[in-house]
Amino acid sequence: MDEEEVALCDADGHQSNGTLRRETLTAQGAHRLTINIRGREPVSADSSDYFEAMQLLRLQLEAIGLRLCCAGARRDTWASGVQRDMGQGLNCYILTLPRSARRPDQIGIFEPAACELIGTVTEQRAYFDTWLASTREK
Repeated sequence: MDEEEVALCDADGHQSNGTLRRETLTAQGAHRLTINIRGREPVSADSSDYFEAMQLLRLQLEAIGLRLCCAGARRDTWASGVQRDMGQGLNCYILTLPRSARRPDQIGIFEPAACELIGTVTEQRAYFDTWLASTREK
């Protein structure tokens, strides 16, 4: 089990901090993320990889007006199937438009990210779909 301080922001850009705990539930083969924010009940999400668990956690945070300020929550990042299957979803690609022929740079999903780079789960998925549909530059 690992714990680290993470930043969160609200719709007005005000930042607060929380403690993010990640753990592997070996019996279930799942990964759990739990965030503790002062004055609130803990929020948890379980999934087969950390990237998806982060998306599920973010959906719950979005419902209460908060966004997680981590690289895995940036509008322009997405974890590939290989990153999720082989690497537990701990890393993701930084996607740029126009799409390049070379492999995108990678970043750890728990790395800090500026509030202005963070999107909703829906915005992140839309950016990924746009990136996928774009023509690769040579």
